[in-house]
Amino acid sequence: MFQGEAANYIRELELAISAKSNVYDGLSQPPHITIKRPFAVTTAELDKVRRAVDELANEIDPIQLTFEAIDSFGSSVVFLVPSRKDVLRKIYETIVQKIVGVFGDVSDDHERNNPVFHCTVALNLTEESFSIAKNTAQEGFSEAPECARLDKVGIFVQHDDQWVTIYEKELGHGLVN
Repeated sequence: MFQGEAANYIRELELAISAKSNVYDGLSQPPHITIKRPFAVTTAELDKVRRAVDELANEIDPIQLTFEAIDSFGSSVVFLVPSRKDVLRKIYETIVQKIVGVFGDVSDDHERNNPVFHCTVALNLTEESFSIAKNTAQEGFSEAPECARLDKVGIFVQHDDQWVTIYEKELGHGLVN
């Protein structure tokens, strides 16, 4: 998850998109990069996920990266494309290894073969609001910080169509950087 200048840039971009598109769902989650796609767990299993996140946070350093482009998933999500995909892939593989040890394989073939690391700035868009959101994101892309720092990992839970952060942990001093 981002803090400081990168978080402020992402929030400003989300606010500009929301003001023009009248879709505010991108603001429902903190500025972050999605590394692992969602998977189902029960409330009772959340402690196991928290322990896995704690272990992960202790194994990796904060990560410096940049944003390379604006992209989308269909016409419903607009996102920033992060650099350092090699490092993000190592983190993804570490997460999957920890999760498989607790929950079994929760990845689909597409994710395993081609995870899409992304920083969502607009979601739940209609075709009309998608065009507005993508254009607004492209207009604001030139103001992206030269360096963005990922400082935390977190757990997000989906409630209705909104994502809620239920746990976060600062990154430690591990081997991946």
